[in-house]
Amino acid sequence: MILLVDIGNSRIKWECWEGGRLSAEGSSLRPSQGLNEAFETMWMDLAPRRVVVSNVAGEEVAARLTSWCGERWTVIPQFVRTQAAGYGVRNGYEDYRQLGVDRWLALIAAWRRCQDSACVVDCGTAVTLDALSPSGDHLGGMIMPGLVLMRNSLLRHTEGIRTQDKGRVTPLACNTRDGVTAGSAYAVAGGVDRFVFELKARLDEVRCIITGGDAECLLPFLTNRFESIRNLVLQGLAIVAGDKEVP
Repeated sequence: MILLVDIGNSRIKWECWEGGRLSAEGSSLRPSQGLNEAFETMWMDLAPRRVVVSNVAGEEVAARLTSWCGERWTVIPQFVRTQAAGYGVRNGYEDYRQLGVDRWLALIAAWRRCQDSACVVDCGTAVTLDALSPSGDHLGGMIMPGLVLMRNSLLRHTEGIRTQDKGRVTPLACNTRDGVTAGSAYAVAGGVDRFVFELKARLDEVRCIITGGDAECLLPFLTNRFESIRNLVLQGLAIVAGDKEVP
């Protein structure tokens, strides 16, 4: 059994694959303290032969996971790194190592699915947008704050906005709560739509793919048609791990 782990800025998502079949999966908020306890809660009943990881949470988290896996299973995790090229995709960054490994893996999974030009949007703590050419070249992308990050930024840096509750998304908000929630959603959706507009002007036909925890929240406000794919980064990990063909 292979344990695939996606450690993001806010959450830890994971899947277990054995013989090309999903046997278990889950997700949890990534705690600032008690990380070992979180690992134990998520994986106490597992006994993987390999652990393959996408980690954007820093070296300390990687070290904690390595230590825990070694003590618990006598397994050393494999931390996937961004490459200049691989799995049909050529990295478009000037310094390929600066492209986040989660973005790299999402591009690998998207390319395996479509084998054509694509826009890949991952809606997490940050929203990342990446473009693929019809030949698998990564054309670059953008990074913007996610929905929660935008709301929190307003709360921290203004005196008059004091609402912690999530409101409704309406373009004509009549209270601060709804105004902040709607403004964040429309800002992200507008940025995504503009990115797709620019990409279609260059490539004509583009397959649009969206993933991440806030994907379903954003879908109703996007002008372009997006295919929502759950756990795209984990699908990329599965390809790299060599245990699963993405359907």
